[in-house]
Amino acid sequence: MKPNQCGSGIGVAATAAVVAAVGGFAVLSLLAGCATTPQTRTPAARPANSHNVLTAMASSAQHPRGELSGQIPPAAHLTQSAALPGAGVPGGWPRQVALKNIRGFLFAETSVNGRDPVLFLVDTGCNQDVVAADLAKAWRLPICGAGYAVGAGGRQDARYHLIKRLDVGPMALNPGRIASMDLSRFDAAFGIKVAGVISFQSLKQWPFTLDYAAGTLTFHDPSQRLGAEAGEIVPFREINGLPMIAMRLANQRWVSLVIDSGGDQPLVLPRVAQMRWPELFDQREFETVSIAAIGGPVEGRRMYLEEAALLGRKLSRVTVSIEDNPAGFSAGQALVGRMGHPVLEHCTLSFDAQQQKVFVKWRE
Repeated sequence: MKPNQCGSGIGVAATAAVVAAVGGFAVLSLLAGCATTPQTRTPAARPANSHNVLTAMASSAQHPRGELSGQIPPAAHLTQSAALPGAGVPGGWPRQVALKNIRGFLFAETSVNGRDPVLFLVDTGCNQDVVAADLAKAWRLPICGAGYAVGAGGRQDARYHLIKRLDVGPMALNPGRIASMDLSRFDAAFGIKVAGVISFQSLKQWPFTLDYAAGTLTFHDPSQRLGAEAGEIVPFREINGLPMIAMRLANQRWVSLVIDSGGDQPLVLPRVAQMRWPELFDQREFETVSIAAIGGPVEGRRMYLEEAALLGRKLSRVTVSIEDNPAGFSAGQALVGRMGHPVLEHCTLSFDAQQQKVFVKWRE
């Protein structure tokens, strides 16, 4: 199978259970997703409109992580809103949502089926909205599919549910379906109830701007394209439902990075990159980090990357985390890493999925 292309000839293998990005920081933790093999109630062939579910959220030395990936139930089983994105929302554009910064992560007050708002992580490194399993049960959300989540070291149950509404501030996301899994292990790390995740797939219905410094999520008029005033243009490719950009290393080496607002390390690269190009890394000074994962611990190494160019900026001796690819990941010749919120905090990013462009404004 030929890989999809991502900038500068970089591709990601389009396998049935691709896991492209994981989190891993030694201070805080949040779900890093899981690879889900669904078991729908009525056995059937994989529908043409199904796709992988993939999350990339932060993890730590104390808390588990994983990847969520799997098959979406057939569209015929879903109850989607007939309204256009943003339809019925009073006022003009842009429309802004105030976010809560909790230990470096951005959360939005989110309402499911008109219920009182709860806190969902805003995560561009996730391609399917997720709700905590205990809330899905308490709210009696109809189940339309089930399976298991495969983390770096084991499995975790996951389900799909039908929902009528998913509202973030003035915006009606209305995905029609939502995945659920146990998020309780992450509540203590944040000191809050982590109720769910807002994914890139929901956010990208409109051009949107994520501003860490201001703590805002701004949606723009979908009939108008973002222009140069939004910032410096950087092409991105959406692969497996995630936004990916190219990062150039020394000697014209290239890797793809998931733009992951739910990740808590600046940069994460797969171990194969360090093995393939050892001359690009300073391995004299490194730190070994034991990361607890779903099913067992995972060992990561932090070291210096000598040179890189990212989002229009040149970097030197930047700290990167080197980790093994999670279970189910098949990249072929492509190398896929992750760019987390410690980088995003220094810039404002505006996404326009229709143009496949991200606009960046760095803060001096």
